Amino acid sequence: MPISTFDIKKFVSQSILGINYLNTKELSYAITRVDQEDQKKTTPVIELLSRFIKYSTGSNPRSIKRLMNSLYLIKIMQQVKAKDQEFNLEAKIINFALVCIQVAYSDIYTLLANNPCFISWDNQTARDFRLPEVAEEKLTELAELEEFDEEWEQVLYRACQQNTFLSARAEQISKILNLIRELIPDNKDPEKFKTQMTAIVKFSAITNVSNHDEDKIKTSKHEYTIKQYRFSSGTKKLFKILDQRIRELSPSVMQKFNKFYIAYKLKTNFVDLVIQQKQIILILNMDFDEIKDPKGLCRDMTNTHQWGNGNVQAIYNNADQLEDLMDLIKQSFDKQYNML
Repeated sequence: MPISTFDIKKFVSQSILGINYLNTKELSYAITRVDQEDQKKTTPVIELLSRFIKYSTGSNPRSIKRLMNSLYLIKIMQQVKAKDQEFNLEAKIINFALVCIQVAYSDIYTLLANNPCFISWDNQTARDFRLPEVAEEKLTELAELEEFDEEWEQVLYRACQQNTFLSARAEQISKILNLIRELIPDNKDPEKFKTQMTAIVKFSAITNVSNHDEDKIKTSKHEYTIKQYRFSSGTKKLFKILDQRIRELSPSVMQKFNKFYIAYKLKTNFVDLVIQQKQIILILNMDFDEIKDPKGLCRDMTNTHQWGNGNVQAIYNNADQLEDLMDLIKQSFDKQYNML
């Protein structure tokens, strides 16, 4: 249907009722939120759901349908795995918001899954998440904005600077989290807030597969490990630096050891590393005509047999190449991320 004539509230209402996530009475209810000045605001449930969608997937009907499909799947899994656990209306709405984040902003959802008490995020949290630093003048500028005037919001801003997609949507993500905070009655008490958020995040995380434990290396059923690769002392040093930089692209990056190469992936591989004695071969999961390569580092491998996934190859044999190669890797990463 033409988006210009699209009634988002009506469509969301029909969809929510269709998957039996909320009933008619719950949808028509007006819920009370409490902001940071202890001001109470009454908002219709359908208005809150519509805002969460607006700030995440957007108002495209197809995007909303994908969201509802995910919500329905999660609802079924919840019924099976958490059938004895009942949530009130506020918790159901927060769960809906978390699913919106999970579908639209998987990196931010991963941070929430690892540390649900987002109102307590601070500089130590940012270090734990390995987030990029922000200049003091930028922090001063952010403090003047309603969406980023608290410390946890500035940590969120830093998390959003890891790629261009999140960076462009940092304000919308902040609005979602602030709405969630206002729906939790004990939002001034970090411990009570943590208890409630942890329970709801666990509820929404039943089908989440993007969490990445950086302290554990997942191996395949054949149990390939890093020890199988033929590193020289030189390529081992190059790999260690490159591996760290790739992981820093996002907490959602997963590493997998295969027989002939090391893969880095979101849902699919965005770069594969073939380890050799004198060099590391990078295989970027892009077509050659997509890559922007001002230094001429790439080789077209279309219709050529090679280990890994993709049609673009680059050679890494000198630490001075790192920044230029990371620019290439980030192009492939951004492509995969925008397809999530």
